[in-house]
Amino acid sequence: MPAPSPGIKKIILNAVGTGLLVALAICFYFYSIPNEAPEPESTVIVAEAATQPKTLHIPTLELTAPIIALGIDDTGEFAAPDSGHEVGWYLGGGFPGSNDPAQAVLLSGHLTGSDGQPAVFADLNQLLPGEIILIGREDNAVFSYTVTEIYILPLSNVDMEALMVSVTPEQEGVTLITCAGDYDEAQATYAQRLIVRAVLENEP
Repeated sequence: MPAPSPGIKKIILNAVGTGLLVALAICFYFYSIPNEAPEPESTVIVAEAATQPKTLHIPTLELTAPIIALGIDDTGEFAAPDSGHEVGWYLGGGFPGSNDPAQAVLLSGHLTGSDGQPAVFADLNQLLPGEIILIGREDNAVFSYTVTEIYILPLSNVDMEALMVSVTPEQEGVTLITCAGDYDEAQATYAQRLIVRAVLENEP
């Protein structure tokens, strides 16, 4: 069989080169397309503005206080309200009417103010099991919780994540927390925490 002429060889080589370039271009196109698979939906239930807690009312203590939303401070702890007369609501916890029975609304308040005077949760230790805690939302809906337990822990034993879970898994809960015990000058805080746990009795 006669060898192909130089002109034929050139045509074949050009065709092969063109084919390789086309194949490379196709591969580059498909590999450069971003993965458009939908991301899995988050299971975290986020409070809308209307469902955020606005007021705390504890009838037996004659306590009514505004609730403000708070996050994490620079030390990684749940931030405390600036005012001794406000109650802090942790954004990472539950909210009233979340329809998640495992969640607990986490509320924090001061025992004493910066002036040394009694603050919003100064009388929290007087609460008793069976008494009522009322939380009003921004949409004016009011949720009623019944106190189930009150206890004191050393600060080092407080598990904030556990306090964001309802004490009764079948019922939405609320957790109130404030300082207790002696003031630790070295740590600039109280040595203990008073914790109140309650469960939802009825909702609007």
